[in-house]
Amino acid sequence: MRKTALLAATVIVLGVCAFGQETPTQSQPAQEQNDKGTSYAHLSYVDGRIFLQRASDLGYEEVTINTPISEGDRLGTADGRTEISFGGTKFARLDNDTKIDIQTLPGDVSSKIRLRHWSGNLYLDLGSLDKEKNFELLTPKATFYFLEKGLYRIDIGADGRTEILVFKGLVETAAEDGSILVKEGQRLALTDGRFDGRPNDFFVGADDAFDRWNNDRAALVQRFYAQSRLPGDIAEYESELEAYGHWSEIDPFGFVWIPGGMAPNWRPYSWGHWTWLPMAGWCWVPYEPWGWCTYHYGRWQWNPGFGWYWIPMSGWGPAWVNWWWDDFYYGWAPMSWWGYPGIIYNNYYYGHGWDGDYPSDSRALTVVRKDQLQDPNVSRVAMRSDEIRAIGHLRLTETAPILRPDPNAPLRLEPLGDRGGVLIRKDGPAEITGNELPSGPRLIRSADRPRSADMEKETGQSPNDSSPARIIERTGKGQDVPSGSSPERRIRKTEGGESAGIIPFPSSSRISGESSGKHVSLSGLLRDKFYRVLQGDRASGSSSSKSGSVSGRSSSSSSNRSSSAGSSRSSSPSRSGSSSSSRSGSSGRSSSGSSGSVKKK
Repeated sequence: MRKTALLAATVIVLGVCAFGQETPTQSQPAQEQNDKGTSYAHLSYVDGRIFLQRASDLGYEEVTINTPISEGDRLGTADGRTEISFGGTKFARLDNDTKIDIQTLPGDVSSKIRLRHWSGNLYLDLGSLDKEKNFELLTPKATFYFLEKGLYRIDIGADGRTEILVFKGLVETAAEDGSILVKEGQRLALTDGRFDGRPNDFFVGADDAFDRWNNDRAALVQRFYAQSRLPGDIAEYESELEAYGHWSEIDPFGFVWIPGGMAPNWRPYSWGHWTWLPMAGWCWVPYEPWGWCTYHYGRWQWNPGFGWYWIPMSGWGPAWVNWWWDDFYYGWAPMSWWGYPGIIYNNYYYGHGWDGDYPSDSRALTVVRKDQLQDPNVSRVAMRSDEIRAIGHLRLTETAPILRPDPNAPLRLEPLGDRGGVLIRKDGPAEITGNELPSGPRLIRSADRPRSADMEKETGQSPNDSSPARIIERTGKGQDVPSGSSPERRIRKTEGGESAGIIPFPSSSRISGESSGKHVSLSGLLRDKFYRVLQGDRASGSSSSKSGSVSGRSSSSSSNRSSSAGSSRSSSPSRSGSSSSSRSGSSGRSSSGSSGSVKKK
């Protein structure tokens, strides 16, 4: 009898444990689908002509802001400057005529970042460093192991002479004749792989235009806000979003971000272009300066009160959209918080799924022709609503198209004046192999149905009663920006001009469809042979006329060292302590229709 009671009690306990497990609810967001083991940097600033060569690719592409950077890529500047963001407040800033390779990015095995610096002037702004030597820089004649977070400048002259200047931090420099520690406020030069001498002190000041530009960029990216509304892995973008929009609170999402100054017909994933990443597939490259965070993390949804808003979420993705395609067209719509394609129909937003085909006149849908998927400006070639209706039935899926860029696309020689030329990849129409029509997404709950006046009469319920969101609007800083202008303008200007951090975007002639040069067939040559874009055929021994030459700095004793060198990372290397003008928040709303309850606070 005692054994029977014990057995019964055991069964009851196991049953309670089994039924006590947490089960998914319909209020949970769609599961993240981040590429495990792979990370990407991106271009957070572009000014001038910047060229990127993907790993194992012979040709280059001219890039714009928010272009993703992956392992094995080569980046070079001609008559321009660019900034690479590695995440975690780590930046590399390239001057004119500078070339680097991205050899290693953080992954599952290692969190190390390794770059190879071939030529030109480079700033490394390391706002964080997990451990010593977790950031490495290789040059033709030396290797730099960074032991502390800080600010470093590395110059490689036309004759190969290398110099490093430590504004803040500590670095170990290894060359043929050993290794030397270079401390804060010190400089060290190398010639042909050998040290010119011991590290000596230098006067910390903005000596050239590259120094001043770096100071302005550092002042912008180092702004932090006490109230963080973003997950930890994207908290560094708080100041960027604060400058271009404002925040509101919506149940059940919490704080959401609303971009300011957008045109009434603007929609996410429409102003930019698609690029192919071997490890991630089709990746969206937005032209909005705030686009990296909002298009690769989180979800976009719509509300009739203030238009499109962004829901912060962790987990990187190449593009959070649902796709549709057939043999002639490709279409996509922003994925809702629940994982379904968002639909704007009769001025109502549906994000829980749809009973039937996707409405062809949904204002969340973007469709292009097959040969225009890689167009440099999707908004220019997107089809009109009447053209989409003529296509017929549409059903969107989470699966991206089975599509690859044409590996045999011709190369175009792009002349760059006295800098030589660069081979540009001219993508042709890509082919699809094994393509199948996508099936509809899985159903989590009963799908939404279009609302109408007849439904309201039958049920006695207004569309407003079904709104799941309680909206508490919090006004942002600055004045509202009137809508109605083209989204291709600068969305927000900062006082002080370029030195205050205005991001010129995009700065590529690809967007306007311009092209130059002639076609050549050189697919059998090595990739390094074509990198005359940055160096040209210059006569050996000629003096460098670039800003910030390694001989253009004056030394001084350590007693004359600027006090700003030892301050926090937000301090400028300039003795004058100049900083960019403060940005004021910009907010704007695009409203269309009237439904849903909006409560202002």
